[in-house]
Amino acid sequence: MSEWYLLLTPLAVLAVLLLFRFAGCGTILALDDVTFGPGYPGQVAGDSPKGHWRLREASGTVAKNEVGGSPDGTYGKVSSSLPDIPAPHRSPAANPVKLELGLAQQPLLVQTDAASTSVRVQGGFVRVPFDANLNPASFTLEALVFPEWGLNDRGRYYCVLESSGPLASEPGGAKKLGFAIYAGPDDPNDPNSKYHWQLWAGTGTEFKRMGHAPNPATEVFRRPTYIGATFDGTKAFLFLFFPEKDIDQAKVELNAFPYKPAVSGDLLIGITDVNRALFPPLPGPNQMLYPFSGRIGEVAIYDKALGEERIASHVVAALTEDLKYPDEVKKESPEGYWRLVEETGTTADDATGSRDGTYDKAAAPLPEGTAAHRSPAAGPIKLDLGQPTLLDLFPPVAASFPAKSVRVQGGFVKIVSSGPLNPPEFTLEALALPEWGLNARGKYFCVIESSIPGTATPAATKKFGYALYAGPDNPSDPNSPYQWQLWVGTGTAFVRLAEKKPYVDSPKNTGPSVRTEPTYLAVTYTPAKAFLYVYTAGRHFGHVRYELTVTPYKAALATNLDLFAGITGERRALFAPFPGPARLLYPFSGRLEEVAVYSKALPEDRILAHATAAFRT
Repeated sequence: MSEWYLLLTPLAVLAVLLLFRFAGCGTILALDDVTFGPGYPGQVAGDSPKGHWRLREASGTVAKNEVGGSPDGTYGKVSSSLPDIPAPHRSPAANPVKLELGLAQQPLLVQTDAASTSVRVQGGFVRVPFDANLNPASFTLEALVFPEWGLNDRGRYYCVLESSGPLASEPGGAKKLGFAIYAGPDDPNDPNSKYHWQLWAGTGTEFKRMGHAPNPATEVFRRPTYIGATFDGTKAFLFLFFPEKDIDQAKVELNAFPYKPAVSGDLLIGITDVNRALFPPLPGPNQMLYPFSGRIGEVAIYDKALGEERIASHVVAALTEDLKYPDEVKKESPEGYWRLVEETGTTADDATGSRDGTYDKAAAPLPEGTAAHRSPAAGPIKLDLGQPTLLDLFPPVAASFPAKSVRVQGGFVKIVSSGPLNPPEFTLEALALPEWGLNARGKYFCVIESSIPGTATPAATKKFGYALYAGPDNPSDPNSPYQWQLWVGTGTAFVRLAEKKPYVDSPKNTGPSVRTEPTYLAVTYTPAKAFLYVYTAGRHFGHVRYELTVTPYKAALATNLDLFAGITGERRALFAPFPGPARLLYPFSGRLEEVAVYSKALPEDRILAHATAAFRT
């Protein structure tokens, strides 16, 4: 196993999030240099590529190379439709031949690039004259693509880019040098096997596959996809990401072997060249082979194997340029979204415009509950509006982010609840800065809760609803380490959804522990799956997503029910009621902002966008 294990710089706090908890490759690595430059092109330029073709031209025949002194490419297309080549290794027919410039940017990955064009090819291609700098001994290859083929095309090969050449120039000579990225059958000897992205390279005597990504066929086509391949002389890796991808498969170690760069011939994007069949020459005349069908953009070649933190920065930039956190939240149509940025007053404005909350605070300091599960004393009680936003703790902060937040300790926000805030599937989201220490161990702190007891008696415990807490990892041991936790009501009890801990290979898997630093929190729940996401500044991330064991959940649907941020409601003890009168319990101690509730489980790519935007905006 290998996982991307992050130590993030201040304003890159949430940079890679879901992308880089990779499986399949060895040891845990530390990422210390995830950075945000001026968007994706800035990230590429910062790593000194030998060639970078954005493929954003709206007209003409020149594919501009963004790297000075490195050759431009030329757009071209085959003169007629390519016939299907017989099995076992087919070159797909390009009928009709396509070379379309100036297409709308979507559905490539880059979200807000000022250049709104790309290129679509099908028998069309880009040819770049041979340059030794584009054929280094160690390399990184990178591209954004959107394949446009279907499952009925299995058995064929599609070329993203290739620089190769035979040792001899005889017609029909098989390629023996260089590199290529293809999509094609998993098993070269079985053209009907599943499709996979693949890195191929020449040894001087043959051209063969270093390896492939373990993705099923359905993940190779009709999805905007980032592809990266690195080779440092001894190790080779393939990196793939697309929205909603299972992040456990984003990095794959390949079976590296000695590779010999091409010494002649052109670099081709979207097709292979004549006389260089992937296998011994196919029947019929020499011709261009393996035309890509779909969209290609942002092709880059580097004369080094980029480190994982640099790949991370590139992918995040491609996915999330110019994100604004409030905009990203509103894209999901939340049922309620309380920014908690007010400076005065008693109203916590709902940014969706429908469910304002009320700021309030406990009437007197809350007494300590008894072990094993204590309600921490809030003395003195705090409800401080107009505090600097959490991100002000890490200057500089962009002016677009609000400059205020709220500090609570016995203070809270109360929202009159309704069915939409208590859906059968949900996402809860918040930014938090805990302000407690180790002496708080054994206590519980509430970020957000909507729950009700099974009966109306003062001593009743909660049995319906949901809650996001910080509390002891082991409910039976109040002195166990702190963890962020999702609790739900089953109709008969209120229970914590435990981590599945599927990543037991990692010796550094300490769970989503609570730290005194700005933290992005999200929990998602469906009857099939539940996840907890935790991202903090300056924290090593052995895992950033934690799968939870799903317990059937009963929503809180009582009339006049309140939802609380920063505390629990009256008569709703997490466990059996503490001694003394009913009271507000588990007050959060610290800063809260950007609390949102959604009536759906957000997918991982949207969590990525939210968390990244929160710490970039």
